[in-house]
Amino acid sequence: MAPESAPFYFGTKRSPLEQDYYEVLNQPNVHLHDLSKVPLKSFAEKGLVMADDRLLEFDAIVLATGFDSYTGSLTQMGIKSKDGVDLRDLWKDGLNTYLGITISGFPNAFMAYTPQAPTALSNGPTIIEAQVETIVAMVAKLESEGARKIEAKRQAEQEWKAMLDAMSQMTLIRLTDSWWNGANIPGKKSENMVYVAGINTYEKQIREKMNGWQGFDVVTAA
Repeated sequence: MAPESAPFYFGTKRSPLEQDYYEVLNQPNVHLHDLSKVPLKSFAEKGLVMADDRLLEFDAIVLATGFDSYTGSLTQMGIKSKDGVDLRDLWKDGLNTYLGITISGFPNAFMAYTPQAPTALSNGPTIIEAQVETIVAMVAKLESEGARKIEAKRQAEQEWKAMLDAMSQMTLIRLTDSWWNGANIPGKKSENMVYVAGINTYEKQIREKMNGWQGFDVVTAA
């Protein structure tokens, strides 16, 4: 089952560690087909037609071709900025957030389980809890200070992205096309979308930005 040359570096895609995964692949009724060598050509009544015109017959076909991770759930909602720009258009040339929980041009808007956070590299409830608890603390602090609006600065977004990109340069993730960097979506820019320094460091870092509201424009009530 091991390929002659590794198609990607170990750990740059999720490793299949589920029980009996490899045992199932060794069953006599299971066959592996390398789509990078012989791509899929089309669907047919009885199965799949490959690029070499072979017909692979199946009773059922389960589509598991990936998904628009990190950004798809946000860009498909029609969310618009204060200037009326759709988030899909805002991110078409590259992703930008501040702290992974705010976006410049979207005042008083927060998000969780997001891009530019440790999202895919941590347990789901853990990162959601860390982000939501921070957002709640931010809102409580803003209310206590009499603030009526908070918005991330564009420069702060750029600095956050540059820091995350610098972190990713120390990993192998950038060397593999996968849904981790958006390479599985035609037309989507392939780029780093994850905070790789760990959830504890992430939570500490984003909470520190509440001191003096670093990277934010805050407007208090008149």
